[in-house]
Amino acid sequence: MLIAKIFGVTGTAGLTLALCRRARTVFWAGVGAMCMIVIKKADGTSTIAESRIRPTAVSRRIGSANTPMHGTNIFDSTQA
Repeated sequence: MLIAKIFGVTGTAGLTLALCRRARTVFWAGVGAMCMIVIKKADGTSTIAESRIRPTAVSRRIGSANTPMHGTNIFDSTQA
């Protein structure tokens, strides 16, 4: 209340500002929800758990002839 008096802000202006801030929060939450829905439909999975289990393109390349396997000890002199 003291800051409002210093800046000369009325109660009506404070309420309007608070409602605008609340509307902005709701708007961006809605944008985020829509993005999640679009990404989920584009991915083709029915649940979040299934999308975590499914292998990705990166995990398929691991262990191929061009990439080393994880867990290789680069400091071990016995490995060629």
